[in-house]
Amino acid sequence: MALALVAQSAASVVIEKLIGAAVSFVGECGAGLSDVQKEIQRLRQAFPRIRAILTFVEEGQTVTTKQNEWLDAWLWQLRDAVDQAEDVLDEMEYYELEKAVKAGDNKVRQGTELNLKWKFTEFADNIFGNDDTLTRLRGAVKALDHVAAGSEPLLHLVTQLYNSDVKRQQEDEIRNARETSSFLTEDTIYGRDTEKERIVEWLTKPTSDEPENASATVGKVSAFAIVGMGGLGKTTLAQFIYHDEKVRKCFDLVLWVCVSDQFDVAMLTRKILEAANVRESLGDKSLNTIQEILKEKLISKKFFLVLDDVWADKKFLQWKSLVSPLKFGQHGSKILLTTRMDSVADTVASILRCKKESLTLTGLKKVDFMHLFNAHAFAGTNIDDHGNLKLIGEQIAKKLGGCPLAAKILGGCLNSCMDEKYWTLG
Repeated sequence: MALALVAQSAASVVIEKLIGAAVSFVGECGAGLSDVQKEIQRLRQAFPRIRAILTFVEEGQTVTTKQNEWLDAWLWQLRDAVDQAEDVLDEMEYYELEKAVKAGDNKVRQGTELNLKWKFTEFADNIFGNDDTLTRLRGAVKALDHVAAGSEPLLHLVTQLYNSDVKRQQEDEIRNARETSSFLTEDTIYGRDTEKERIVEWLTKPTSDEPENASATVGKVSAFAIVGMGGLGKTTLAQFIYHDEKVRKCFDLVLWVCVSDQFDVAMLTRKILEAANVRESLGDKSLNTIQEILKEKLISKKFFLVLDDVWADKKFLQWKSLVSPLKFGQHGSKILLTTRMDSVADTVASILRCKKESLTLTGLKKVDFMHLFNAHAFAGTNIDDHGNLKLIGEQIAKKLGGCPLAAKILGGCLNSCMDEKYWTLG
């Protein structure tokens, strides 16, 4: 059972890492790789469908015998392809370790294995000199591309099993339109103290007075982006920062808005107004009217706005329209974004005409990751009473790539049955 859960929970992590490795490879080698580029693009497009199917499986939805055979066959293909991808990533990691040892780099010897997979581009030249590794990388991409090709009809089957309301909810998830809020879902944040301190310092440091010759809209509002792939805890980090007392004391208004991939200026403006406690009905008002209301709300106020789960990096005109009323906030107002794309930080900094500020989250260090995993896997129990399970959990955790979301999901599943057979059976 545990091995199957590992495959489901960790698959997204491995696929995203392999895509990143392959993209870096194509960038390094360039010409003559059109086939690989097409496979990467198809895999990227199919990735949301794969995640949706895995969600269906994890929720234990009921299917007929025939449907279950089809689903099982596809899951086994996915599992084999993910295992192949893991082997390739491990081989790349080995080459980096070998390179570090030869160079006598003691810091890397003492570092964590998890960080190595995130530094693919630093050792691309060495690895790509190895024809076997190169062949296996391309083979892993091709294998996942083959499995992904079967995801569309399978997803159609899966969504047909839901009633219309649940089906719409599933389709929203595929479009990554999940709604978040500012309310904390965790009591503790693991392994992100340094990142939190850096952002809190940026938010709370005194802002110099605006130069006399500056225009009314230059530099009044600045932005900071938390960047990282899905599941690394960007939203959780933003939630803890949002509730930090030192931060809240520095602003007149503290606002939270979930953006997702539906970048509609009028809808987002209404969300900002709702976050600012504007109670009047806004649904029938034009964009110009609601932007005027927002402008009046923000004038002479220093605000802190969190824009969570931002995807739009190319919608330059829409961004300009969205931030137009925000520029009327008091000098020193700040925006914190969470996004998977560093290009979002570039776009927002350009429009606000401010310095680009960002940090990129990677997987948790081993110690922090185990604390998080154990907190969910052994919730409500004394971990010292389960010595064997603790050791099994350490082996399982190695497969999760330091991804906090995977630790929460899998840890929670294992917590439902504190039995050694349940944790070890495939």
